[in-house]
Amino acid sequence: MKWIFPAVLAATIGILTTSAIFVGQRTKAAQPSDNAKDVQKSAQPANNQEQPKPREAKIISGNRARQWREKLEQPITIEFEPNTPLREALSHIAERYKLTILIDTDFFKVDQNQPDVESQPIKLPRLPDVRLITALRAIFQQINGDFYIKDDVLTVVPRTYIETGRAFKHPVDVTFPKRPLAEALSELSDLSGLSIVLDPRGQADGGLAVTADFRNVPVQDAVRVLADMAGMKSVAMDNLLYVTSARNAGQLTKEKDKEREGMPPAKGQ
Repeated sequence: MKWIFPAVLAATIGILTTSAIFVGQRTKAAQPSDNAKDVQKSAQPANNQEQPKPREAKIISGNRARQWREKLEQPITIEFEPNTPLREALSHIAERYKLTILIDTDFFKVDQNQPDVESQPIKLPRLPDVRLITALRAIFQQINGDFYIKDDVLTVVPRTYIETGRAFKHPVDVTFPKRPLAEALSELSDLSGLSIVLDPRGQADGGLAVTADFRNVPVQDAVRVLADMAGMKSVAMDNLLYVTSARNAGQLTKEKDKEREGMPPAKGQ
């Protein structure tokens, strides 16, 4: 019986030692790590979907622009009888071809003294297998109107709205972190619904990346700033903005001034 007490004592000591080691390991595991990589990992949010997506806005605007082009280029067959109210014709087109069309009645009141342009009668002979944009322009010509597209809306305005460059004053909100000039101008075109053309001959550095943050800035000013960064100039030509060399921009401006004055451009120009 003498051996029982030493055996029990030894077993008790062994159990206590094992428990102490186990508790120590758990305590050590619970302590914060001094490893910088581990700290960085723990600081990251668990849900990666909450991370910002800097290219998401570009993808969305690009998709919208492509979808609008596809809709306007689709072949249709259409006809409207004489004295069809503009409102009725556009409502039919919007519903049938899944478009959102808005008539800016205020501008028609101011520019054309037309109090109710939506009631103005239009007609359209049977047009088989034409593009949708062709039918729309045939309708808008009858009210001396035109249109521009921004976001998800096709807005009908007087022709003078486009000719006087009011559309160039549409504000944009966009950020370009080191983006190629061509890509930045393309995105501005998608966001504003305007045509923006880059003259590759005027680029001194084809690999130039531009950085800018535009907040509620008229699109024409945004284009002018980006062009200046590349040592180029922008010229407003009817309903498009043309980014070209400073020399060519100056020549085009002179020609436009002469056209306004009713003078033909000089030979060789």
